[in-house]
Amino acid sequence: MDFLPALYHGSAADSTLWHAVRALAFADLKAPLSENVPYPVRARRSYGAALRGIRNSIANGEELATDGIFASLLLIDSFETVYFRRSEPLGEHGQAVGFILQLRGNKQLFNRPGFGLCCIASHRLLSRQLLRHEFPHPVQMELNSQLDPERTDVKIFDVAYHIATLCAEGYAMLARADDATDEETNQRLDQAKVLRISMESLVKTAETLEMGASSSWKARPSVVSSPGHGESSAMSPFTRFSSMSILVYEDLWMAFLWTFNAAAQIMLREALIFMIQYIVAHEQNDVEDSSNEDRIDWEKAAIEALSSSILRSLPPLLGFNDDLASPEEVQGYTQQGHAVGRCLVLFALDVITRVEHTGQHQKSVAREVLAWVYAVHSSLI
Repeated sequence: MDFLPALYHGSAADSTLWHAVRALAFADLKAPLSENVPYPVRARRSYGAALRGIRNSIANGEELATDGIFASLLLIDSFETVYFRRSEPLGEHGQAVGFILQLRGNKQLFNRPGFGLCCIASHRLLSRQLLRHEFPHPVQMELNSQLDPERTDVKIFDVAYHIATLCAEGYAMLARADDATDEETNQRLDQAKVLRISMESLVKTAETLEMGASSSWKARPSVVSSPGHGESSAMSPFTRFSSMSILVYEDLWMAFLWTFNAAAQIMLREALIFMIQYIVAHEQNDVEDSSNEDRIDWEKAAIEALSSSILRSLPPLLGFNDDLASPEEVQGYTQQGHAVGRCLVLFALDVITRVEHTGQHQKSVAREVLAWVYAVHSSLI
């Protein structure tokens, strides 16, 4: 959201966007008072004013599709996610975001603020849909189809939309599996086999994304030095990364996209495991076939590897830049502020903690990082 400063300075004082930006700004300030009012109090007041402005726009249908109102809604969502410890993306704002995306149409893709807002909104919606096993809105896939298909970020989102679709189909089928008649079971077995083939094909596509990306999109290995700067020195999970080879990308958005891709792959592979297990449980086959177990073991190993890559990408995203052996490597992470990276990585951490087949050590690290992020930021409000 590098367009946000210009959008903010172009907004009127006391506007919805003016309050939304100030809510996030005040929330992260460490000084105790401003104009004899504590910053946390000013943050809550600004949040409340922005929320009232958004609700009025929705109720009146006025300026709902403008950049200012849409940016305000996404900022308020970020505020609630990080500072109020909300358990999933968008919460009650999900329907509004999908509606506004549709209202804004294709024209939002052809100016910088519109394109940036579309990317952020699509990510938040898609994260929610993946976690809840929901189908993407048609408008999301339509907007993504209008973009250059050779762009790496477009490819990542395209694959993720297909992952969300297959996962939604798979989990919907499994939810109907109980108390099925023999005929229904046979129908679902056929559906599971089709889904398995589609999921295995999509796994191959997802695996090739990073391999086929240009060198500027690929991670550089780095290491951490002894912690002792800022937030990383007190009650933080930083020491968890001291023995890891850290993955550093060119900037924060690029790092987020690859952690998002890894998390979506984890969801896909978990669903694939469940499809295979369903097929094995319901297929009448007297001949023992070890290939299914081999495939399940392969997917479990891949899930662990993807979880590890997410964790190895965390230190720069969490803002532990000064504690890397070469802090200059992460200059591209520092422009947006620590809270931005921490907000963006919450989805990937949620995936690691929720899925069945991540390792216990990885779950433990992810839970520790989540608890630390929420403790650091919710304590400010």
